[in-house]
Amino acid sequence: MIVVDANDLRGRAREASGPGWSSIRMLMKSNNTGFPMNETIVQAGASLTLEYKNHCEGCVIAFQARDA
Repeated sequence: MIVVDANDLRGRAREASGPGWSSIRMLMKSNNTGFPMNETIVQAGASLTLEYKNHCEGCVIAFQARDA
């Protein structure tokens, strides 16, 4: 079992972001799980085109709610 706390990874090399999204690499190749696992947050109103041509990965995707 691998236990990872996303809060421990924020602001470090395993966090990436771009226009409309941010992502934390929870599991990587070095964890020897056979696939990476990411937690990705998509900002409200963002329009993204994502393409995974050369690999597959597990993703937990959270869509940020717009303010009411």
